[in-house]
Amino acid sequence: MTRSAWRARLTGVVQQGLLPGLAEPDFDRFAACIEQSLADHAAIQAGQNLPKAIRGPGPQFAPFAEIKELAANDWREAVWLAGIATLIGWDRPASIGQLYNGMYRSNAWTWARVAADGGLAMAEWIDANAETLHTVAKFGDHRAYQSHRPHSPTATGRAVRSLATWLSANSHALRPETSDFDRLYQALEPVVAFGRTARYDFARLLGLLGLAPLEPKKCYFLGSSGPQRGARRFFGMRHATCDELEARAREVEAALGLTPMLLEDVLCQGSKA
Repeated sequence: MTRSAWRARLTGVVQQGLLPGLAEPDFDRFAACIEQSLADHAAIQAGQNLPKAIRGPGPQFAPFAEIKELAANDWREAVWLAGIATLIGWDRPASIGQLYNGMYRSNAWTWARVAADGGLAMAEWIDANAETLHTVAKFGDHRAYQSHRPHSPTATGRAVRSLATWLSANSHALRPETSDFDRLYQALEPVVAFGRTARYDFARLLGLLGLAPLEPKKCYFLGSSGPQRGARRFFGMRHATCDELEARAREVEAALGLTPMLLEDVLCQGSKA
């Protein structure tokens, strides 16, 4: 759909009273956010890096292409790499490669290697190389408060051990025949450094890459920052409960023809404008 077509659709939604916080000067920006979200999701599904991906030092890496290639023959490895991608941030593919491939100085931290000791060796390696990783494996936009340094309560070393332990015990929750987005989202809560955003991103990434039939049926505003801020602003519902925001979101999704996953992303982007 063209930018002008999105503007026309947004005009109609505003006239319906569903986006009272969206003023005319913001229409182009909001339409651009929709286009960006659609482009990002299409890139992931095609196994390409995000259009907005930030290049980093060292060899370039294409995590989504790698995951799609792994999926048919080594499903557990594909899921593990998806977890690493989520921990680092989707917009930092080179950083994902630096962590997963051991800064290209040793054997890659494959699932078989990590599962053998519950991630202990990988965590020790991360702690020992935290300062270098801080330079070559920077975190993405959704991971702004994450740190490789071991003193952090959500340090990467702790996170990979926790994720490895969880995956070893809960891989059944990701299988196509048992997958459920909400159940997985809730079950991931004990994983270190996997707060609301990481749990949401991990589950939707598995769905976008076809590793499991996962797609959210709501925006999961509870516990969010950017999406909730964007919803309160554009919905004109500053003091609404998260349940009330979810109800309005369903109306906006229907009017714009967007999925909850896309609208959540658009509201998050729009909140930064």
